Amino acid sequence: MTRIIQISDPHIVPHGEVAYGQVETSAPLIACVQTINRLLPEIGPVDMAIVSGDLTDLGTAEEYQRFRDIMEPLEIPYRAILGNHDNAETMRVAFADQDWMPKSGPINWTAEFPDLALIGLDTSVTSYAYDHLTDESLNYLQENWRLWARDQSSWQSTIRRF
Repeated sequence: MTRIIQISDPHIVPHGEVAYGQVETSAPLIACVQTINRLLPEIGPVDMAIVSGDLTDLGTAEEYQRFRDIMEPLEIPYRAILGNHDNAETMRVAFADQDWMPKSGPINWTAEFPDLALIGLDTSVTSYAYDHLTDESLNYLQENWRLWARDQSSWQSTIRRF
């Protein structure tokens, strides 16, 4: 069975800065990566980590680079879904070397496993604060639906807090 770890809302800020004038955001993400790596032998194989946005607080190139630097020691592959604090074009440039990052359009991707298809959809629409899908993203979902729908009987959900 496919196993996925979700990391959410790290809100990474530039080195030496704090989010909202009071929160140092890198230490929790560093600790999270270290904890996952330490527990992997105990929890068994994990196929992927998903980092759901907000990856950064302001969507700057410096924040994305810091995010990638912090995530680099993670011993399993990861993919990211942007949030309303992220900037799609800056994120696209920051992850241009990743095969899951589309060259243009919404940042949608699909990861296929033997028993699961995972579809990441870009909900950042310029005229909305958050949680909207463009027609292009809806079409992407429809085109890739077959990956998800082929074996719904194998779906299980397990959440483990570290």
